[in-house]
Amino acid sequence: MLIRASSTRGYSLAQLEHQRRVGDWLYWWEASEWEKSAWVFRTSKAALIAVPTGFGPQDDLHIRSDGNAWVRWLAVADSASETFHLRRVLGLAENKLRAHGVQHLWVLTTPFSWPSRTLLTALGFSQAEKLITLRKLLFASSQLPTAWHVREITPDDIPALLDLDTQAFNPPWRLGSADLQRLLSRALLALLVEAEGKVAGYLCALDQSGGESAHIVRLAVSPAYRRQGIGTALLLEAERLLAQHGAQSVSLNTMESNQPARQLYSALGFKPMRTPAWVWRKPLIEQP
Repeated sequence: MLIRASSTRGYSLAQLEHQRRVGDWLYWWEASEWEKSAWVFRTSKAALIAVPTGFGPQDDLHIRSDGNAWVRWLAVADSASETFHLRRVLGLAENKLRAHGVQHLWVLTTPFSWPSRTLLTALGFSQAEKLITLRKLLFASSQLPTAWHVREITPDDIPALLDLDTQAFNPPWRLGSADLQRLLSRALLALLVEAEGKVAGYLCALDQSGGESAHIVRLAVSPAYRRQGIGTALLLEAERLLAQHGAQSVSLNTMESNQPARQLYSALGFKPMRTPAWVWRKPLIEQP
């Protein structure tokens, strides 16, 4: 597909998203929703969305950064040199991110996706961690007994969920208000467990393959309530409800190094299903 830049500011995201070299990690967002965001960077033939952790498309620049940012979307026009234009557009992004207090830039790739390992290495990224995907086949079943009451998430729960997310995840993996609200609006399933009047854990799953499968995109348990069966209760209830809705399988991701999570998922019948993805990191400041 041949396209031309619409103005001196370069291609729009809509123009670039149909090119061969596109990396999309917006998940439950559309690229068009970020077109006017402060976190879109362009050259004449490339565009990049690089967002501080927890920020949405409309978030105020004065919100404090936690020192991390993610590459959420990246594309180069078919006619362009990828290395040349990616170096340029990354340079624009990195200058602004540094000024906002960002120290590390992250990106997630699979072995056969673009950009390649060779290209990311040339751009200054290094492999930091492996992310594995696990899958489980679902069968209709009755609810298993559990000591915890699982209920649906409501909009009133969002402040407590954001607080739990901060406790449960390291900075690169925390959700901000915009991401969490969008996730909940798209979720096939959104459940939580309360303990002593507080949210102790939550789970969100998205539909895949027109209802035949679901992917658990968020499973968080407060550090104060871990190893008490809350994660198990959330997963079992999610499996029961998904099976009732006709889903035949459910999947989720976890870090290869997260042995407690992997042991839990294995005990519940989840199996590795594909080649691990790689989490890449680029430092934006010199380390002492």
